[in-house]
Amino acid sequence: MSEDMSPLPVLRRKAGARPGPPPPPRGMSPEKALVQALTKSGEGLPGLELTVREQDSTRVDQSELLSQLPEVALFTLADGPGDSRGLICFSPELVDALIEVQTMGRVDKTTRAARETTRIDAALTRDFVETVLTDFATRVATVADARWARGFKYGTYVPDPTPLPLMLGEGDYRLQCVTVELGNGAKRAKVWLALPAIAAAVQPSSPAGAATTGAPPSKATVSAPDPVWAADIQAAVSDAPVELRVTLTRFSVPLSRLQSLKPGDTLPISRGALGALEVMGAGPGHALSGKLGQQNGMRAVRLSLAGPAADAGQPAGSNAVFDTSTPIAAAPALAPPTSAPDMPDIGAPPELPDLPPLSPEAGNMPPLPDLPPLDGPDGGLPDLPPLPALPDLPAIE
Repeated sequence: MSEDMSPLPVLRRKAGARPGPPPPPRGMSPEKALVQALTKSGEGLPGLELTVREQDSTRVDQSELLSQLPEVALFTLADGPGDSRGLICFSPELVDALIEVQTMGRVDKTTRAARETTRIDAALTRDFVETVLTDFATRVATVADARWARGFKYGTYVPDPTPLPLMLGEGDYRLQCVTVELGNGAKRAKVWLALPAIAAAVQPSSPAGAATTGAPPSKATVSAPDPVWAADIQAAVSDAPVELRVTLTRFSVPLSRLQSLKPGDTLPISRGALGALEVMGAGPGHALSGKLGQQNGMRAVRLSLAGPAADAGQPAGSNAVFDTSTPIAAAPALAPPTSAPDMPDIGAPPELPDLPPLSPEAGNMPPLPDLPPLDGPDGGLPDLPPLPALPDLPAIE
């Protein structure tokens, strides 16, 4: 058989006529992951109809990041691996749309003035924020050059952007700004996602499809603190004085009773006070609760880290025990009140002179006016008016 008639060229021609293997999918990137996370999360809310229109990505430092963020938005911290922390922001239009979809089932076309968000807004939009961050973290988990974007999740709602400079660490950030359309053009909103540009030192995840050798995954090397510095800090903290005040109960007594207290006097304390101690620190406010008891012959207080003191039947392992180093001594006696100095003798009051008699002649009494003269035989009195005529009496038979 000649070379042209051999079966090998025929097989090659048949194989070449078939379509080859599909091209590898386009590599995932953090920008593409955020777009897909927003789109997928929007599909979970019927009526939201979220569509991504524009996207911009840049690398900025902390000051530039804060200057590009809006003054009014829904600010949410994104907690990442280690101590890394990022930020995700929703414009007020997106917050309104999310609330409208949950309450009315659609996005309202009414344009409202931008308002500061509240904790109610944060509670109503938290599920959507968590879904976006979770979906984004899943999509970038296996991206080789996006290690800085991995492992971020919902952190804390920040009602005011003022503390953001203290909450966000210094350094560079990768800022993504996405413009979305909501409700078939009813609203346009923006989403900002800022994550640290340098990944935190964490245990690297194995790439997808890697062969399993059976060896445990290697852990990231964490440098140990300076032993001298650690010893100095330990000594300083251990020797620092801590003031604790244990309050058994509180009641009121008159001041006279307080001043008359002396060694051996008793004060009324209810039986329930033994199981409701308060342990106060140097600052204000309630610190711990406890119950009075004893250990090794010493008076002791069993502490409860939260809530009221534990019942007697509660296991001892659930509470800490604070033991005193010396027995509780009796309260010192109050000093008797000092006596007040005697008042000086001012003697008898001076005698007062007798008052002169009152008379017009002495000039110490005003003259009295004269009475009008009584003229006429009748003493000047006016005549009485005549009496009216009386009716005749009836005849007596």
